[in-house]
Amino acid sequence: LCFHALPHHVRLLKPITDLMEQRGATVSFFSTSAEAFFTLTLIDAGLPYTHAYEYADHEVTRRVKPAWDYLCKEWQEKLLESTVLQSVPVPIQDKVIRCAIENVYCFDRLLEKEKPDVVLSLHEINSWGKTLGYLAFRRGIPFVTFQEGVCYAATPLYRLHTEYSTACIVWGKHARQVLEMAGCSGDKIFELGNIDLWDARERATTPENMRATKMALGIEDGKKVILFLMSHSHYREFVPADLLQWYKERGDVVVIFKWHPSATKEVIAGALKQCTLSPTIMSLQDFDTYSLIAIADVVSVFGITTTGIEALQFGKPLVEVVFPDQMFSYVAEGVAEGAIDFRSVVEQIEKILTDGVSQKVKDAIPGFLNYHFTYFDNQATGRIVDLIEEMVR
Repeated sequence: LCFHALPHHVRLLKPITDLMEQRGATVSFFSTSAEAFFTLTLIDAGLPYTHAYEYADHEVTRRVKPAWDYLCKEWQEKLLESTVLQSVPVPIQDKVIRCAIENVYCFDRLLEKEKPDVVLSLHEINSWGKTLGYLAFRRGIPFVTFQEGVCYAATPLYRLHTEYSTACIVWGKHARQVLEMAGCSGDKIFELGNIDLWDARERATTPENMRATKMALGIEDGKKVILFLMSHSHYREFVPADLLQWYKERGDVVVIFKWHPSATKEVIAGALKQCTLSPTIMSLQDFDTYSLIAIADVVSVFGITTTGIEALQFGKPLVEVVFPDQMFSYVAEGVAEGAIDFRSVVEQIEKILTDGVSQKVKDAIPGFLNYHFTYFDNQATGRIVDLIEEMVR
Protein backbone atom coordinates (compact mmCIF):
# COMPACT_ATOMS: atom_id res chain seq x y z
CA LEU A 1 0.00 0.00 0.00
CA CYS A 2 1.60 3.28 -1.13
CA PHE A 3 0.57 6.80 -0.10
CA HIS A 4 1.02 9.61 -2.64
CA ALA A 5 0.62 13.35 -2.12
CA LEU A 6 2.80 15.62 -4.30
CA PRO A 7 4.28 14.97 -7.78
CA HIS A 8 7.82 14.30 -6.51
CA HIS A 9 6.39 11.44 -4.41
CA VAL A 10 5.60 9.62 -7.68
CA ARG A 11 9.08 10.31 -9.04
CA LEU A 12 10.68 8.73 -5.97
CA LEU A 13 8.23 5.96 -5.07
CA LYS A 14 7.07 4.72 -8.49
CA PRO A 15 10.42 3.05 -9.41
CA ILE A 16 10.20 1.11 -6.14
CA THR A 17 6.61 -0.02 -6.60
CA ASP A 18 7.31 -0.94 -10.25
CA LEU A 19 10.12 -3.27 -9.16
CA MET A 20 7.96 -4.69 -6.37
CA GLU A 21 5.29 -5.55 -8.93
CA GLN A 22 7.90 -7.17 -11.19
CA ARG A 23 8.86 -9.40 -8.25
CA GLY A 24 5.25 -10.46 -7.65
CA ALA A 25 3.76 -7.89 -5.27
CA THR A 26 0.34 -6.32 -5.73
CA VAL A 27 0.63 -2.55 -5.21
CA SER A 28 -2.28 -0.26 -4.37
CA PHE A 29 -2.02 3.55 -4.39
CA PHE A 30 -4.12 5.89 -2.30
CA SER A 31 -4.32 9.54 -1.33
CA THR A 32 -6.51 11.76 0.82
CA SER A 33 -7.86 15.26 1.36
CA ALA A 34 -5.60 18.18 2.21
CA GLU A 35 -5.14 21.90 1.54
CA ALA A 36 -3.73 20.85 -1.85
CA PHE A 37 -5.56 18.56 -4.27
CA PHE A 38 -3.37 15.49 -3.72
CA THR A 39 -5.33 13.25 -6.05
CA LEU A 40 -4.23 15.38 -9.02
CA THR A 41 -0.81 13.83 -8.51
CA LEU A 42 -2.14 10.34 -9.16
CA ILE A 43 -4.41 11.46 -12.00
CA ASP A 44 -1.54 13.22 -13.78
CA ALA A 45 0.67 10.14 -13.29
CA GLY A 46 -2.03 7.88 -14.75
CA LEU A 47 -2.06 5.67 -11.66
CA PRO A 48 -5.20 3.86 -10.45
CA TYR A 49 -5.91 4.87 -6.88
CA THR A 50 -8.39 4.93 -4.04
CA HIS A 51 -9.24 7.90 -1.85
CA ALA A 52 -9.14 7.48 1.91
CA TYR A 53 -12.68 8.86 2.17
CA GLU A 54 -13.95 5.86 0.20
CA TYR A 55 -13.51 3.97 3.48
CA ALA A 56 -15.75 6.38 5.41
CA ASP A 57 -18.46 3.80 6.17
CA HIS A 58 -20.98 3.95 9.01
CA GLU A 59 -18.41 2.73 11.55
CA VAL A 60 -15.98 5.49 10.60
CA THR A 61 -18.71 8.13 10.82
CA ARG A 62 -19.71 6.81 14.25
CA ARG A 63 -16.12 7.15 15.51
CA VAL A 64 -15.51 10.62 14.04
CA LYS A 65 -18.36 12.39 15.85
CA PRO A 66 -17.28 11.83 19.49
CA ALA A 67 -13.62 12.41 18.57
CA TRP A 68 -14.57 15.72 16.97
CA ASP A 69 -16.66 16.78 19.97
CA TYR A 70 -13.84 15.88 22.36
CA LEU A 71 -11.12 17.60 20.38
CA CYS A 72 -13.18 20.76 19.83
CA LYS A 73 -13.55 21.16 23.59
CA GLU A 74 -9.83 20.53 24.21
CA TRP A 75 -8.83 22.85 21.37
CA GLN A 76 -11.08 25.63 22.64
CA GLU A 77 -9.28 25.53 25.98
CA LYS A 78 -5.89 25.66 24.23
CA LEU A 79 -7.03 28.63 22.13
CA LEU A 80 -8.19 30.58 25.18
CA GLU A 81 -4.84 30.02 26.87
CA SER A 82 -2.52 30.78 23.92
CA THR A 83 -2.08 34.07 22.08
CA VAL A 84 0.02 32.24 19.48
CA LEU A 85 -2.82 29.88 18.57
CA GLN A 86 -5.22 32.83 18.55
CA SER A 87 -3.21 34.36 15.68
CA VAL A 88 -4.42 31.63 13.28
CA PRO A 89 -7.95 32.12 11.88
CA VAL A 90 -10.29 29.70 13.64
CA PRO A 91 -12.17 28.57 10.49
CA ILE A 92 -8.85 27.32 9.03
CA GLN A 93 -8.07 25.48 12.26
CA ASP A 94 -11.57 24.03 12.24
CA LYS A 95 -11.17 22.66 8.71
CA VAL A 96 -7.69 21.23 9.28
CA ILE A 97 -8.62 19.55 12.58
CA ARG A 98 -11.79 18.01 11.16
CA CYS A 99 -9.88 16.69 8.15
CA ALA A 100 -7.16 15.23 10.40
CA ILE A 101 -9.71 13.36 12.54
CA GLU A 102 -11.45 11.95 9.47
CA ASN A 103 -8.10 10.83 8.04
CA VAL A 104 -7.25 8.97 11.26
CA TYR A 105 -10.36 6.81 11.09
CA CYS A 106 -10.41 6.47 7.28
CA PHE A 107 -6.75 5.38 7.26
CA ASP A 108 -7.44 2.91 10.06
CA ARG A 109 -10.43 1.45 8.20
CA LEU A 110 -8.35 1.22 5.01
CA LEU A 111 -5.62 -0.76 6.80
CA GLU A 112 -8.23 -2.96 8.47
CA LYS A 113 -9.96 -3.85 5.20
CA GLU A 114 -6.96 -4.06 2.82
CA LYS A 115 -4.59 -5.82 5.28
CA PRO A 116 -1.36 -4.72 3.53
CA ASP A 117 1.89 -6.58 4.13
CA VAL A 118 3.87 -3.33 3.94
CA VAL A 119 3.06 0.40 3.74
CA LEU A 120 5.15 2.98 1.87
CA SER A 121 5.13 6.75 2.34
CA LEU A 122 7.76 9.29 1.33
CA HIS A 123 8.23 10.30 4.97
CA GLU A 124 6.36 10.58 8.27
CA ILE A 125 7.07 14.23 9.15
CA ASN A 126 3.72 15.58 7.96
CA SER A 127 0.30 14.84 9.44
CA TRP A 128 -0.60 12.19 6.84
CA GLY A 129 2.65 10.26 7.13
CA LYS A 130 2.60 10.51 10.91
CA THR A 131 -0.99 9.27 11.14
CA LEU A 132 -0.33 6.46 8.68
CA GLY A 133 2.84 5.44 10.49
CA TYR A 134 1.14 5.40 13.88
CA LEU A 135 -1.73 3.25 12.63
CA ALA A 136 0.62 0.86 10.79
CA PHE A 137 2.67 0.55 13.99
CA ARG A 138 -0.50 -0.20 15.98
CA ARG A 139 -1.37 -2.99 13.55
CA GLY A 140 2.18 -4.36 13.28
CA ILE A 141 2.55 -3.52 9.59
CA PRO A 142 6.07 -2.64 8.32
CA PHE A 143 6.20 1.07 7.43
CA VAL A 144 8.93 2.21 5.01
CA THR A 145 9.87 5.90 4.59
CA PHE A 146 12.59 7.85 2.83
CA GLN A 147 14.93 10.80 3.12
CA GLU A 148 13.61 13.74 1.11
CA GLY A 149 16.47 15.92 -0.06
CA VAL A 150 19.43 17.38 1.80
CA CYS A 151 18.92 17.56 5.58
CA TYR A 152 19.14 21.31 6.13
CA ALA A 153 16.45 22.24 8.66
CA ALA A 154 16.74 22.65 12.44
CA THR A 155 18.00 19.38 13.92
CA PRO A 156 15.02 18.65 16.28
CA LEU A 157 12.68 18.37 13.27
CA TYR A 158 14.48 15.24 12.12
CA ARG A 159 13.68 13.37 15.33
CA LEU A 160 10.25 12.78 13.79
CA HIS A 161 11.69 10.79 10.86
CA THR A 162 11.79 7.40 12.63
CA GLU A 163 9.11 7.57 15.31
CA TYR A 164 6.98 4.91 13.60
CA SER A 165 9.06 3.96 10.53
CA THR A 166 10.24 0.39 10.49
CA ALA A 167 12.92 1.52 8.04
CA CYS A 168 13.93 5.02 6.96
CA ILE A 169 15.98 4.91 3.75
CA VAL A 170 18.64 7.65 3.43
CA TRP A 171 21.27 8.63 0.86
CA GLY A 172 24.35 8.32 3.01
CA LYS A 173 26.36 9.19 6.12
CA HIS A 174 25.36 12.85 6.35
CA ALA A 175 21.65 12.08 6.61
CA ARG A 176 22.30 9.28 9.09
CA GLN A 177 24.37 11.60 11.28
CA VAL A 178 21.74 14.37 11.22
CA LEU A 179 18.95 11.93 12.10
CA GLU A 180 20.91 10.25 14.88
CA MET A 181 21.95 13.63 16.35
CA ALA A 182 18.26 14.54 16.40
CA GLY A 183 17.48 11.41 18.42
CA CYS A 184 16.33 9.00 15.70
CA SER A 185 16.79 5.27 16.11
CA GLY A 186 20.01 4.31 14.33
CA ASP A 187 18.87 0.73 13.77
CA LYS A 188 15.96 2.02 11.67
CA ILE A 189 18.20 4.02 9.31
CA PHE A 190 19.53 2.34 6.15
CA GLU A 191 22.03 4.02 3.78
CA LEU A 192 20.85 2.65 0.43
CA GLY A 193 21.47 5.58 -1.91
CA ASN A 194 19.54 8.08 -4.01
CA ILE A 195 16.62 6.62 -5.96
CA ASP A 196 16.45 8.77 -9.09
CA LEU A 197 19.41 11.17 -9.38
CA TRP A 198 21.72 8.90 -11.40
CA ASP A 199 19.06 7.93 -13.94
CA ALA A 200 17.98 11.58 -14.17
CA ARG A 201 21.57 12.69 -14.81
CA GLU A 202 22.08 10.02 -17.45
CA ARG A 203 18.85 10.99 -19.18
CA ALA A 204 19.26 14.76 -18.99
CA THR A 205 22.89 14.95 -20.11
CA THR A 206 22.61 12.99 -23.33
CA PRO A 207 23.45 15.15 -26.38
CA GLU A 208 19.97 14.47 -27.75
CA ASN A 209 18.21 15.65 -24.60
CA MET A 210 20.42 18.73 -24.25
CA ARG A 211 19.74 19.71 -27.88
CA ALA A 212 16.01 19.16 -27.33
CA THR A 213 16.06 21.28 -24.16
CA LYS A 214 17.81 24.17 -25.89
CA MET A 215 15.48 23.89 -28.87
CA ALA A 216 12.41 23.92 -26.61
CA LEU A 217 13.69 27.09 -24.92
CA GLY A 218 14.95 28.73 -28.10
CA ILE A 219 18.56 28.93 -26.88
CA GLU A 220 21.10 29.50 -29.65
CA ASP A 221 24.41 27.64 -29.86
CA GLY A 222 27.28 29.54 -28.28
CA LYS A 223 25.17 31.17 -25.59
CA LYS A 224 26.26 30.80 -21.96
CA VAL A 225 23.37 29.51 -19.82
CA ILE A 226 23.14 30.86 -16.27
CA LEU A 227 20.58 28.97 -14.18
CA PHE A 228 19.17 30.52 -11.02
CA LEU A 229 17.47 27.88 -8.85
CA MET A 230 15.08 29.71 -6.55
CA SER A 231 14.08 28.28 -3.17
CA HIS A 232 10.69 29.00 -1.59
CA SER A 233 11.55 32.42 -0.15
CA HIS A 234 9.26 35.42 -0.66
CA TYR A 235 12.06 37.48 -2.28
CA ARG A 236 10.82 40.80 -0.97
CA GLU A 237 14.17 42.50 -1.78
CA PHE A 238 14.69 40.99 -5.21
CA VAL A 239 16.60 43.76 -7.08
CA PRO A 240 18.36 42.38 -10.18
CA ALA A 241 19.73 45.65 -11.62
CA ASP A 242 23.38 44.50 -11.41
CA LEU A 243 22.49 41.22 -13.09
CA LEU A 244 20.66 42.95 -15.93
CA GLN A 245 23.52 45.38 -16.55
CA TRP A 246 26.05 42.53 -16.64
CA TYR A 247 23.78 40.49 -18.91
CA LYS A 248 23.51 43.35 -21.42
CA GLU A 249 27.24 44.04 -21.37
CA ARG A 250 28.18 40.41 -22.06
CA GLY A 251 25.61 39.88 -24.78
CA ASP A 252 26.22 36.11 -24.96
CA VAL A 253 24.27 35.05 -21.85
CA VAL A 254 20.89 33.38 -21.36
CA VAL A 255 19.45 33.81 -17.86
CA ILE A 256 16.91 31.28 -16.54
CA PHE A 257 15.02 31.67 -13.28
CA LYS A 258 13.71 28.26 -12.21
CA TRP A 259 11.23 28.59 -9.36
CA HIS A 260 10.49 26.17 -6.55
CA PRO A 261 7.23 24.25 -7.21
CA SER A 262 5.65 25.78 -4.09
CA ALA A 263 6.38 29.39 -5.12
CA THR A 264 3.12 31.24 -5.72
CA LYS A 265 2.35 33.31 -8.82
CA GLU A 266 2.25 36.41 -6.61
CA VAL A 267 5.76 35.76 -5.27
CA ILE A 268 7.16 35.17 -8.76
CA ALA A 269 5.44 38.23 -10.23
CA GLY A 270 6.63 40.38 -7.33
CA ALA A 271 10.19 39.13 -7.64
CA LEU A 272 10.36 39.76 -11.38
CA LYS A 273 8.59 43.14 -11.46
CA GLN A 274 11.94 44.86 -12.18
CA CYS A 275 12.94 42.30 -14.78
CA THR A 276 11.51 42.28 -18.32
CA LEU A 277 11.30 38.74 -19.65
CA SER A 278 12.67 38.03 -23.13
CA PRO A 279 13.95 35.07 -25.19
CA THR A 280 17.21 35.36 -23.21
CA ILE A 281 15.70 36.07 -19.76
CA MET A 282 13.26 33.30 -18.85
CA SER A 283 11.09 32.47 -15.87
CA LEU A 284 10.19 28.77 -15.57
CA GLN A 285 8.44 26.73 -12.90
CA ASP A 286 7.21 23.48 -14.44
CA PHE A 287 10.14 22.75 -16.76
CA ASP A 288 12.25 19.70 -15.83
CA THR A 289 14.93 20.89 -13.40
CA TYR A 290 17.43 18.20 -14.37
CA SER A 291 17.26 19.16 -18.05
CA LEU A 292 17.96 22.77 -17.10
CA ILE A 293 20.92 21.82 -14.91
CA ALA A 294 22.31 19.73 -17.79
CA ILE A 295 22.53 22.73 -20.16
CA ALA A 296 23.73 25.25 -17.55
CA ASP A 297 27.26 26.65 -17.63
CA VAL A 298 26.89 27.98 -14.08
CA VAL A 299 24.21 27.20 -11.46
CA SER A 300 23.33 29.67 -8.72
CA VAL A 301 21.07 28.68 -5.82
CA PHE A 302 19.14 31.20 -3.74
CA GLY A 303 18.62 29.99 -0.19
CA ILE A 304 18.37 26.39 0.91
CA THR A 305 17.60 23.87 -1.83
CA THR A 306 18.50 20.26 -2.60
CA THR A 307 19.09 21.21 -6.22
CA GLY A 308 22.51 22.53 -5.17
CA ILE A 309 23.87 19.07 -4.40
CA GLU A 310 22.24 17.74 -7.56
CA ALA A 311 24.02 20.43 -9.61
CA LEU A 312 27.32 19.35 -8.05
CA GLN A 313 26.61 15.74 -9.01
CA PHE A 314 26.09 16.98 -12.58
CA GLY A 315 29.58 18.52 -12.37
CA LYS A 316 28.30 22.11 -12.53
CA PRO A 317 30.00 25.14 -10.91
CA LEU A 318 27.87 26.34 -8.01
CA VAL A 319 27.30 29.86 -6.65
CA GLU A 320 25.16 30.21 -3.53
CA VAL A 321 23.30 33.26 -2.26
CA VAL A 322 23.17 32.61 1.48
CA PHE A 323 20.05 33.86 3.26
CA PRO A 324 20.03 35.01 6.91
CA ASP A 325 19.60 32.24 9.51
CA GLN A 326 20.26 29.54 6.90
CA MET A 327 20.87 26.22 8.69
CA PHE A 328 22.86 24.59 5.87
CA SER A 329 25.16 26.24 3.35
CA TYR A 330 27.13 24.92 0.39
CA VAL A 331 29.53 27.82 0.88
CA ALA A 332 30.13 26.79 4.49
CA GLU A 333 30.84 23.25 3.24
CA GLY A 334 33.42 24.71 0.87
CA VAL A 335 31.80 23.44 -2.34
CA ALA A 336 30.28 26.68 -3.70
CA GLU A 337 31.32 30.27 -4.25
CA GLY A 338 29.40 32.65 -1.98
CA ALA A 339 27.33 35.73 -2.73
CA ILE A 340 25.01 38.05 -0.83
CA ASP A 341 23.30 39.95 -3.67
CA PHE A 342 23.16 40.17 -7.46
CA ARG A 343 26.30 42.29 -7.64
CA SER A 344 28.39 39.60 -5.96
CA VAL A 345 26.52 36.86 -7.85
CA VAL A 346 27.55 38.22 -11.25
CA GLU A 347 31.11 38.79 -10.00
CA GLN A 348 31.35 35.12 -9.04
CA ILE A 349 29.72 33.94 -12.28
CA GLU A 350 32.04 36.09 -14.38
CA LYS A 351 35.03 34.75 -12.49
CA ILE A 352 33.92 31.16 -13.12
CA LEU A 353 33.24 31.79 -16.83
CA THR A 354 36.67 33.40 -17.19
CA ASP A 355 38.92 31.35 -14.91
CA GLY A 356 36.89 28.29 -13.93
CA VAL A 357 36.13 27.00 -10.44
CA SER A 358 38.76 27.72 -7.77
CA GLN A 359 41.08 24.85 -6.88
CA LYS A 360 39.98 25.03 -3.25
CA VAL A 361 36.35 24.34 -4.21
CA LYS A 362 37.35 21.60 -6.66
CA ASP A 363 39.31 19.83 -3.92
CA ALA A 364 36.39 19.98 -1.47
CA ILE A 365 33.66 18.57 -3.74
CA PRO A 366 34.64 14.83 -3.82
CA GLY A 367 34.74 14.54 -0.02
CA PHE A 368 31.47 16.43 0.30
CA LEU A 369 29.70 14.11 -2.15
CA ASN A 370 31.19 10.98 -0.55
CA TYR A 371 29.80 12.17 2.79
CA HIS A 372 26.31 12.60 1.35
CA PHE A 373 26.13 9.51 -0.89
CA THR A 374 27.06 6.00 0.21
CA TYR A 375 26.49 4.71 -3.34
CA PHE A 376 27.18 6.39 -6.69
CA ASP A 377 24.96 4.17 -8.84
CA ASN A 378 21.37 3.67 -9.94
CA GLN A 379 20.86 0.47 -7.93
CA ALA A 380 19.15 2.03 -4.88
CA THR A 381 15.74 0.75 -5.99
CA GLY A 382 16.97 -2.85 -5.98
CA ARG A 383 18.56 -2.46 -2.56
CA ILE A 384 15.33 -0.97 -1.19
CA VAL A 385 13.12 -3.76 -2.56
CA ASP A 386 15.56 -6.36 -1.20
CA LEU A 387 15.17 -4.77 2.23
CA ILE A 388 11.36 -4.72 1.92
CA GLU A 389 11.34 -8.41 0.96
CA GLU A 390 13.44 -9.18 4.03
CA MET A 391 11.10 -7.17 6.25
CA VAL A 392 8.03 -8.97 4.95
CA ARG A 393 9.69 -12.36 5.48
